[in-house]
Amino acid sequence: MKVLEICVDALGKQRDHLGLDLSGGLTGIGLTLAYFAERNDDPALWDTVWEIADLVAERLGDVEDVAETSGGIEPYAGLLKGSSGPALMFLRLHEQRAASGLLDLAATAIRQDLRRCRVVSRHGALHVDEGWRTLPYIADGSVGIGFVVDDYLAHREDEHFAQAAQQIRAAAQSAFYIHSGLFDGRAGMILYLSRNLAPGTGGEDPIVAAHVRRLNWHAMSHRAT
Repeated sequence: MKVLEICVDALGKQRDHLGLDLSGGLTGIGLTLAYFAERNDDPALWDTVWEIADLVAERLGDVEDVAETSGGIEPYAGLLKGSSGPALMFLRLHEQRAASGLLDLAATAIRQDLRRCRVVSRHGALHVDEGWRTLPYIADGSVGIGFVVDDYLAHREDEHFAQAAQQIRAAAQSAFYIHSGLFDGRAGMILYLSRNLAPGTGGEDPIVAAHVRRLNWHAMSHRAT
């Protein structure tokens, strides 16, 4: 808590210069402070959380304020560096203080990221478009957006989001991924497809089980074993 107090004090001087993203900006800070505010029933900390939420809302913009591609000279889409981070924060705050305005903000943020998901494969998989490549992964790809889309749909129906959720799920079911990791590889697909399954039952899902087996593709030998 002492470290948290130091961080909150420093935030007052820096927050106007921070980005909105989850990995290194106001959204990540807001979610962290909300966790401790709830855990410790701290009204002062909640005040800081709502101040951050107001600042993110002011700076979020409209759907058309983001480009149709991600990365390069344009801001990234996705969970860690894109608009899905702010969307996640607004959803979690809505769960604390039910307000349609927070859901509206979450919807705008999600639509900003889906605006940059213009590529649908022949298998119906939706990817983030970076212009020179497309990405399905958690960090900067469509599956990271899918986590937040699914959470939004638990609160409010949306036909566009429901269609995107199906296409993103298809993106998590491919046979081949270049990397094995959580944020940029196959492990992230396993997490996404398993998140709503009962504990211990993931292996019963044929697609999840296939992903787990294919982790062997990424294994490296050590001392000839």
